[in-house]
Amino acid sequence: NSASTYSGAVNVSAGVVKAATTGALGSGTVTLSAGSVLGGSGATTTNNIVIGTAGTSDTSSYAAATNLLTWSLGTVTNPNPTPLAATTVAAGGTITTTGLTRSGFTAGTLTDGWGGSVFNYADAAAAITASAFATVNITTTSLLNIKSVLASTYYRSGTGARNTLWQYKIGSGNYVDITTVALGTGTSATTISQGSIDLSGISALQGIAANSTVTFRLVSYGATGSSGHVVSQGHCWNHRRLWLLG
Repeated sequence: NSASTYSGAVNVSAGVVKAATTGALGSGTVTLSAGSVLGGSGATTTNNIVIGTAGTSDTSSYAAATNLLTWSLGTVTNPNPTPLAATTVAAGGTITTTGLTRSGFTAGTLTDGWGGSVFNYADAAAAITASAFATVNITTTSLLNIKSVLASTYYRSGTGARNTLWQYKIGSGNYVDITTVALGTGTSATTISQGSIDLSGISALQGIAANSTVTFRLVSYGATGSSGHVVSQGHCWNHRRLWLLG
C-alpha cells in the first residue's frame, strides 16, 4: 500500500504487506497469521505488528536492489556446457543456483555466448511439449524480491529462432508467462539487444518466502532452418549476457 491516508487494522492470513511510503499502513494493528511485512526505503510506520510463526519482518529486502545472479558469457567452452555456473552470485550466502541448464536442444558452439540449435517449433507450446528450453533457478534462504532481468543481447543466425518466451514458476507450481522477446525474422545473422524485463509488477516474485526456489524458463521457437545441423549453426541463438536483479 502506498496511500498515506489509509486507516484501520490490516489482517492477512497469508501473504505480504508492503508499506511503500511513510504511514502507508495507517495506525491500526497489522496482524499476519503467516506472511511478511516489508518497508520501502525511508518509510516509517506507527503500527503494532503481530506476525505468526511463519512470518517475517524485513525492511531491507523491499528497499534494496542488487545483482542476484550474473552470467558474463565472453568466454564459453565449445560445445556450450550445461549447466553453466553463474559468474557472480549475490554476496551474503542467501542465494544459490544450479546455473543455466539446457534441455532438448543441441548445444551451441560459439565461444562468446551460450545457447544452441534445433528450435524449429511452430510455437512455444510445441517446444515445451518437446521439452526444448533452457532453465535457471534461484533458491533463497531469506525473504527475496526479484525486480528485473537487466538488458542483454542475443546472437541469432539467419535461420534462427524468431522468439523466446520467458516464464517463471515458484516451487513445484505451474509456469506463468512473463513476456515474449522477438528475435527478428531476417535471413542474415544478427545481434539483438533485449531491453530490461521488469518483474517488479509480478506480485508472486515480490516477498518470496525463505527456502523457496524460483525457476525461470526460456522457450525459443520459430526457427526456419532444418533441424540437427549444429556445425552450420542453423536456427541457433546464443545469450551473450544475462543478469537478474533483486
